[in-house]
Amino acid sequence: MTRLAILAALATAPCFAKGPDFSGPTETTKTYLLATRANDLEAAKQCWTIEDDNASGALDVIAGMWIEARKLTAAAEAKLGPAGVKALGRWNRVNATTAAIDTSLQRIGNVRIHESGDRSSMKIDWQPGDGETTPAFLCMKAPLFFRRTVDGWKLDANLFTGTEKAADLFGPGKIWSVWRDEMAVMAALTALLEKGTIKDLPTFEAELKRRVDLLKAKYEK
Repeated sequence: MTRLAILAALATAPCFAKGPDFSGPTETTKTYLLATRANDLEAAKQCWTIEDDNASGALDVIAGMWIEARKLTAAAEAKLGPAGVKALGRWNRVNATTAAIDTSLQRIGNVRIHESGDRSSMKIDWQPGDGETTPAFLCMKAPLFFRRTVDGWKLDANLFTGTEKAADLFGPGKIWSVWRDEMAVMAALTALLEKGTIKDLPTFEAELKRRVDLLKAKYEK
């Protein structure tokens, strides 16, 4: 089996042997980290709650932007090596690598949780250099916010994004529409690499530039 085939198999492997754990903020965060590490978008989305039950597709972007970048980076590295990864620029998200996620999994062993009714916040005790010299996923100064649902504690996407209505994220001039379109480009490039349609670095760089230029033109109008 080729390296690319192995990576594809791992990406579709079941995330949890016993199912996701939403029994508390720490458990939910661990579930989300493991789902992201496995590139399992559906499992990652289950870790979040949002007021429109994801009718807007907001959770697809919140969880998917990292996963699409991870999949594209893995495909570029497997097919084109380090030069392919370098060509991705900011889409090679070092704070979403497997090593970065593993760092975060270690850090959630030391957290401070404040619970009030059906709401909860969790502050992770990040170490000096986390998110900078030491890549770490979800590394931020602000705490993570959770809401108790019928399924257990879920990450609160409305508080995370700072909006009362998820649909507002995709209004005129909002960056979320750009991110959603970027994800579509990432997915298309990943498919071209995995299918072998793109076979060398110059072709990859040209196709990447072409698609990014189309995006720029769309949002410059």
